[in-house]
Amino acid sequence: MEKKYRSLHIKLTPQRLAILGFLDGNKTHPSAEDIYKGVIKKFPTMSFATVYNTLEALKNKGTVQELKIDTD
Repeated sequence: MEKKYRSLHIKLTPQRLAILGFLDGNKTHPSAEDIYKGVIKKFPTMSFATVYNTLEALKNKGTVQELKIDTD
């Protein structure tokens, strides 16, 4: 799986690979919290910040888009 993501030019830690695996083929719009809940079982010491920072890195690379919902 790591070869698939090398073109992103980000550090590919096991935690980031788990996050990318969660997102790969996901047709829903998971929140950072959804992703965290999906990978925490495999990496119980991973922080929510890791998910958030990985999503920011992917957003900066144009790999994911952030959807904001206006609740006003």
